[in-house]
Amino acid sequence: VTPAGVSVPAFNQVLIIGNSGRIPSYGANSRCVLVPTSTVDTSLTALGYMPTDPEYLEAQLYADQTPQAQYLWMGCQDPTALQTITLDSGYGGTNWSAGDTFLVLQSNASYGYGKVLTAAGGVAQTVQVISGQQGTGYAIGVGLLTTAQLPSTGTGLEVNITAVGETPLQAVTACRVAQPGWYTVCTTTATDSDNVAIAAYLQSAQPAAQLIYSTQSLSALQGATGNVFSLIKAANYSRAHGCYSTTQGGLAPNNAYIAGAIAGIAMGLNTGLANSNFSLAAKTLIGVTPEPLTQAQINVFAGTPGLGFGNNGNSYNNYANSYDFYYQGVNGNGLNFMTVLGLDMLAADDARAYQTSGHRGSPSLPVHLRGAKYQMFPARTRPAMPAYPPMPNACMISAAVHAATGTARGTETCRLRRADRHARSGAASDSRLRCGIPGTGTGARSCRGSTSVPGMFGFTSGPGRRRCSAGRCRRSRVP
Repeated sequence: VTPAGVSVPAFNQVLIIGNSGRIPSYGANSRCVLVPTSTVDTSLTALGYMPTDPEYLEAQLYADQTPQAQYLWMGCQDPTALQTITLDSGYGGTNWSAGDTFLVLQSNASYGYGKVLTAAGGVAQTVQVISGQQGTGYAIGVGLLTTAQLPSTGTGLEVNITAVGETPLQAVTACRVAQPGWYTVCTTTATDSDNVAIAAYLQSAQPAAQLIYSTQSLSALQGATGNVFSLIKAANYSRAHGCYSTTQGGLAPNNAYIAGAIAGIAMGLNTGLANSNFSLAAKTLIGVTPEPLTQAQINVFAGTPGLGFGNNGNSYNNYANSYDFYYQGVNGNGLNFMTVLGLDMLAADDARAYQTSGHRGSPSLPVHLRGAKYQMFPARTRPAMPAYPPMPNACMISAAVHAATGTARGTETCRLRRADRHARSGAASDSRLRCGIPGTGTGARSCRGSTSVPGMFGFTSGPGRRRCSAGRCRRSRVP
C-alpha cells in the first residue's frame, strides 16, 4: 500500500484576531479568512473592515515589513457570542438532569448552547454556557426560552444572558480548530492576563503555534511582581513572544500594533528554504517608533538570557541616536523565537516523512500483518521490516533500517545461480538457498565485500554490486 502524501504545516502564516465583527463566526467565509498581503488594503475593505479597525491597522503593519510575508489570516473574536448565562429565578423547568444541554433562543441569534450543571427533582438549579458552542448574534437579555437537546426531555427552562462576547483565548481556540494553517497569532484585544492564558494554551495546542503580543503595562516595565513577562517566564512558556511598547502619549499610535510588525518580519524571513534561518534581534520594524528607554530600564524587563536578570521581554529601541532595531528576539522562556520555530518545522518534517512513506527505502508497505505492525511502531523504535518468505532460487533480505532515524537505506536481492545450487546440493538447505542476515541461521551468509553492520534495526550495507559466497548479489536502491 502506498500512503497518500501528507502536507507540511505552514510556518510563515500569521493570524490576526479582533472583535470588530467584520468576519462572521458561522457560515461561509467565517472564523478565519485568508488574505493576500500584496493587496491587503483592498482585500480587507472587501471583507468589510474599516481603516480605523485595530485588525486593519495591525494587518497593514504586518504587510509593510521587508521582506513582505506572503500569507495573512484574519480571525474572528465574536462580540455577540454567549459568554455567561444564569437561571431565570423560578423558571428551572421540569424533567431536567445534570449534564442536559439546551439551545438558547433569542431573536436574530443562533447556535448558542448551555448545559445544566445541577438539578434537584427534575428542576434545574444552575446552568452555564458550553465553551466552543457559544453561538452568535446574542445580546444581554432576561427570561429567554430554551429548547432541550436530545436525549434530554426537559421543558420550561428559562435563562438570563448576563454577558456576551468571546474572550481572546476562546477566539484563538476556535480559530485553531477552524483553521490549522496559521503559525503565529496576534490579538488586538488581549490584556496581560489574556496573553498569559493564551500562552498556556499554546504550550500544548496542535498544530504548534506561537503568540506574539505587546504590553504597555508599567508593571512590566518596572519588573513588578506578577507582571506579564515574569509570569510567562516563571511558567517556562516557550510559545509566547512579548514586547514592551507604548503609544508615547499618542505620538506613536502604530506602536499599539507592534505585534503585527514583529510577526511580519518573522513570517517574511521564514521561507523554509536553504539559508532562511534568521534571528529577530537587531531587525528594523517599518512603521514603528522606537521606545524612549534607558539601558537600565531595558535590563529590568528584557535582560540577557542566561545571565540571571531580566524577564525575557523585548522592545524596539534607538541606539546612539543612529540605529533603530529590535532587542532581543527571545520568547518567554529565553529561547530565541527562531529556535522554537525551527524545532517545530523539524518535528513537522519528521512526522510528514513517517506518515507519507513509513520508511524512505520503500515507499510502499506490504498488505499483511507484518506491514501493519511495522507502521504501528514509532519511527525511532520500530524493528526492521520483515522479509517476504524466500522465493525459489532467491532470497529477500529485509530493507536495512538506519539506527538513528528509523528510515530505510535500500533493499538487497540475492539470486543464487542454478549451477551453484546444483553444485552445492550437499550443503545445508538454508545456506544454499539464501544469503541471510548475519547471525540469523545456520550457514547464513552476507554479501562478501559489503559493509554489513548489525544495528538495533537490522544492518546497513554499502551501494554497488556485491558477490555472495553462494552466488551473485545485486543491490538495488528504490527512489
